[in-house]
Amino acid sequence: MTSPAYAEESVAGKTKYLTVGDTYYLRLKHTSLTGKATTSHKKVLKIKKIKRNQWKTTALKAGKSTVTVSFAGKKQKVYFVVKKPKAAPTYLYFFDNYKQVNMAVGDSLDVSRKLYFYAPKAKSTQLKYKSSNKSIVSITKNGTAKALKAGKATITVSYKKKKAKMTITIHELTVTANALPVTISNYNSFDQSLINQCQITNVSFEKTYYDYDNSFSLYMVLTGTKTFATEIASKPCKVGWKLYDQNNVVVKSGLFYTDSVNNGETFTTKQIITAKLSEGQYHLVLEDY
Repeated sequence: MTSPAYAEESVAGKTKYLTVGDTYYLRLKHTSLTGKATTSHKKVLKIKKIKRNQWKTTALKAGKSTVTVSFAGKKQKVYFVVKKPKAAPTYLYFFDNYKQVNMAVGDSLDVSRKLYFYAPKAKSTQLKYKSSNKSIVSITKNGTAKALKAGKATITVSYKKKKAKMTITIHELTVTANALPVTISNYNSFDQSLINQCQITNVSFEKTYYDYDNSFSLYMVLTGTKTFATEIASKPCKVGWKLYDQNNVVVKSGLFYTDSVNNGETFTTKQIITAKLSEGQYHLVLEDY
């Protein structure tokens, strides 16, 4: 008794190892008699006659089964051991550029788009997300991280026994300003006479964080009303400003030009203060010019 795959080699009395899903062919040779083949465990190994004295076996599930071929009162046996197929590997890891991440307070990050995940028949919705410090970085079940305050937190993404980790450092820039409203006066540089005056009623700041050098750009928005003017033509109010750090040291200063308005008209003007500012606490003071 041979298998076509093994030429004239006899497999009678031998053990063959298969993986679930494999097929194996048996053939009874050197006899004019017709044989019959049976399997001891039909749930483990299926056998089907394809021609006279030829059979096809199919491995169905892990286990053991014996195929017995009977002819002319004789019996020959082949022993089969069926193994489970090796599970396809599961991959779960963050891309190198996203194992360490910097963010600013208020920023959001879709963590799910920064990792590679593959598992047979698995869906991304089966991933679980966890933050080591929810007061610093919160994260939704869909993988959206939100920076809440300065500090550091580790995001762990898991699927069964696989885990991937991302460390997020949160940076914060805080800027305060004068008590409002404040009146700003502009004086003639020759005789110091008053030529313009405006009342600032609101100051706000717009910040953008740049993780490549861990810095912020800072814009200031002033809202107010021109309350005095010596000229009929509309002109801007000039607002001097100084930016102090937490040690009360001036780190930036400049001149802010409001929109050109007439006496009694209001304005809202946005202007950049600095393109590069380190994280920390600052206080901005508005001054006459």
